[in-house]
Amino acid sequence: MLPRSIFAGIYYFNQPGFTVKPTNKYIYAAFSSSSIAIITILLVRAVEGTSNLLEHIALLTSIILLIITTIPLASRSTIKKLFEWTPYFNHIKKIKTDPTLVHQINQHLVFITIFNPPCVKELDENLKRIKDCFLKANANFLIFAVIDGAGIYKNSDDAINVAQKHCAFVGAGNMQRKRANLKWMIDLAWDRQIINNSNKTNTLIHFIDDDTFPGNDDLVIRLTEHFDDPNIGGVTTSQYVREPKYFWQHVMQLFEMARNYGSQACLSLFGSVGCLPGRWYCVRANHITQEFGKRLSEETISFFGYLSRIRDPGDDRYITIEVQKSGKLTIMEPSARVYTLSPKSFKKFWGMVTRWARSSNIYTIQNTSWMIRKIQAYPTLLLYWSNIFLAFATVYITGPYLLWSLITGTRQEPLYLSIALALLSMFLTMSIRQIAVIWTTPKYISFISILGLLGILMQVAQIWGMMTYLESKWTGVRPTSSETKKVTNQINLIHAT
Repeated sequence: MLPRSIFAGIYYFNQPGFTVKPTNKYIYAAFSSSSIAIITILLVRAVEGTSNLLEHIALLTSIILLIITTIPLASRSTIKKLFEWTPYFNHIKKIKTDPTLVHQINQHLVFITIFNPPCVKELDENLKRIKDCFLKANANFLIFAVIDGAGIYKNSDDAINVAQKHCAFVGAGNMQRKRANLKWMIDLAWDRQIINNSNKTNTLIHFIDDDTFPGNDDLVIRLTEHFDDPNIGGVTTSQYVREPKYFWQHVMQLFEMARNYGSQACLSLFGSVGCLPGRWYCVRANHITQEFGKRLSEETISFFGYLSRIRDPGDDRYITIEVQKSGKLTIMEPSARVYTLSPKSFKKFWGMVTRWARSSNIYTIQNTSWMIRKIQAYPTLLLYWSNIFLAFATVYITGPYLLWSLITGTRQEPLYLSIALALLSMFLTMSIRQIAVIWTTPKYISFISILGLLGILMQVAQIWGMMTYLESKWTGVRPTSSETKKVTNQINLIHAT
């Protein structure tokens, strides 16, 4: 967790508006001085052989605190000089200094699957906001939409009427599969020559979920400017929970923000974001061919060739992998903010995080062989595999190992101390992830006391997701229809301009 937090901080040093207030430098200096004093005292005790386990933990904590608190004291120019070799710093320098790299994108396509919207009026307003983002960018754009669950859900007919107001192409069906909807839109764009071999590198495809709400009207501008660099293949927004009210929504907000300020920022520094999250991201159309759309829709998952089934979740990771295989960079643009819905209950929260674990971790395992051969993918490989190892280690230590040691009586320390150390270890791990979150949103400091428990819960979710990877249905906010007998294999084009 510490390396990703450090690299994420370096990434944000290059963002407009990033500053460290002068008054805070004294606070950082005080923290650093205190940490140095503690480290010195504990090292002396360690050398003398009089230290104990808790002092070793305090030593490690102090070292981590020293590293984190002294980073902001470095000047922006120093950071840039030290890390100008990274793909992101090179990319920013290129689009700022090369006058030939301007206005590379001349067409935008938007692919949206609309699935049982809870409020048709809100859908209408949100589609208008999405259109306004493109209008502000003076962009040439077309919106494609598929109404999934047509004739099944109560709002489907009204959703069709709303989509026809805002979208150039509207399809309706009951495939109950996002990947199938994406394939239909990909085929339509290519068949009508909206995407063709002459414009595919200058066309952006925006993949947007219907429960995604743009946070700023210059969002499209912020995303598009990165594609002036031909080395950029995909860019994602920074994503937050919309108006969290319930406990599990706040927990999800914590982890969304930790991803924005942690793993996504860290991997952006190396142009190697391993998953462009599906709420709103865009890629060059040359990666999204009809052949790719067919593979996307027909991909299966099995247990060594048995129990094979069609895969549905993980379309965003699959598309990101396609971009990474081409050697193009994938990054996040933090100033392009979107807000999304989040589950209220633990049951749906659990369903969402285990679904993420199924797609992300299994894709990591399946794609390790080619990633090892591609140096550019190493940051993704290292970070994602570290997540997998952390999950297995945490679950093993807090589960089978602890239980076995209790049964056999091999533990030297009391049970309460073992549990306390496990919680403390996970607390320190999670706290490192949440430092930037708490700095920007102080109210979440109240969650510090339960970060250890939440961290262990998330690692259990990772393992459970991998154990149940053959479960391919959508879980979380997105509903699933009980009317499975009415699922069709056809999408009808009902509106075209």
